[in-house]
Amino acid sequence: MLFKVVAVASFFATFAAGYVIPAEALSSRSLGVADGGADDLFMRDENDRVVPAGRNQPEHVYTNDHITAAVAAATAEHAKHADMTEDQKKASPLKHFGNYDHTDPTTTIPGDHGTRPFPNQKQGGQSKLLEYPLPHTTNSKAVGPARIVMAQKSDGTIKYAGMVSHDQSRGANHPGVSDHFKISRKGS
Repeated sequence: MLFKVVAVASFFATFAAGYVIPAEALSSRSLGVADGGADDLFMRDENDRVVPAGRNQPEHVYTNDHITAAVAAATAEHAKHADMTEDQKKASPLKHFGNYDHTDPTTTIPGDHGTRPFPNQKQGGQSKLLEYPLPHTTNSKAVGPARIVMAQKSDGTIKYAGMVSHDQSRGANHPGVSDHFKISRKGS
């Protein structure tokens, strides 16, 4: 009985809140995924993240749904890592992210990229970052060029830190073919 009373009271409070907050106040907020935290991760954002086309590779557009699904999958995979053998960890899609300096900082990917994707984080073996692949947006059976990056927290959990991608315009012989560049929202 008490549960029903609480449920009904919650419903009416939620219903009434829709009349208290003006619609224009909601639409004027930035409802995007905030780099560095997953607090806004489950809100819709009209500014998708785009990896430009290059060298016969299509442009990839990633929505918040793609990122949300990848964060959930990376978190679940991270929980499994504790019970995995070294061979299983090598086969896992969740990998260490080196955060290395760019070999060639010029790129077709828009934005200010600095010397490495996450300049405030350590690089190489000291990096506390993990990467998880995002899907190919035109071929569901392939992995796309983009990755979400998760930061390991001191309590052993991981949180969303951002999104990176290779520059698709670079060929296999380009010195910076392995460089990762941070991807921002189209509108930022």
